[in-house]
Amino acid sequence: MNGVNRADSVALTATKCFGLPQQCALVVLKRRGLLQSCNAMGADYLFHEYDERTFDLGELTLNCGRRVDSFKLWVAWKAYGDEGFERRVNHAFDQASHCVQICENSQGVFKLAHHPQSLNICFWYVPKELRSQPASPETDQKLDKVTSLIRRRIQLEGKCLTNFANVPGLPHFFRHITCNPGASKEDMDFVFNQIKSIGDSIPFDAIN
Repeated sequence: MNGVNRADSVALTATKCFGLPQQCALVVLKRRGLLQSCNAMGADYLFHEYDERTFDLGELTLNCGRRVDSFKLWVAWKAYGDEGFERRVNHAFDQASHCVQICENSQGVFKLAHHPQSLNICFWYVPKELRSQPASPETDQKLDKVTSLIRRRIQLEGKCLTNFANVPGLPHFFRHITCNPGASKEDMDFVFNQIKSIGDSIPFDAIN
């Protein structure tokens, strides 16, 4: 959060490492009145000049009416407190760092798609036949296929689950998010070992 004071706005999705049920997100703005100037429609059939406006959020948001999702965040903060949330967030980032170390120390078995800034660990399992080959459209195609095959096997076996995704110009990669407060480093090891075990068992001919 260093330097956050220079931002005009900050968004937080509390359903991630705060662990709250969907939906619960907030945006904090530096300039008072900005949301109202953007969203207020002056709908006189809803809002009346003699009504108490202090608690009327209808003209501050895109949605005129919705559930009070901020209540979930308030209750959770009362339950966990600053220190509880700090431990939860620190644990999530420690898990992410552990996953990065697994990839970097894997001797080419795993390759990071990028070095993460947060909790999304994006990586490929690289078949041994490709570990010494330079990147090319052909190797990208094989990485794309093996990612899909491994993920499907993991899903069917039901021992663990991680997702995959892609960005334009890159083959599909595993997208592992470490925001589960109950997960341990041993759990992270298990997920990566499962991916490696399944990947090693897939014949190279199957991804050609």
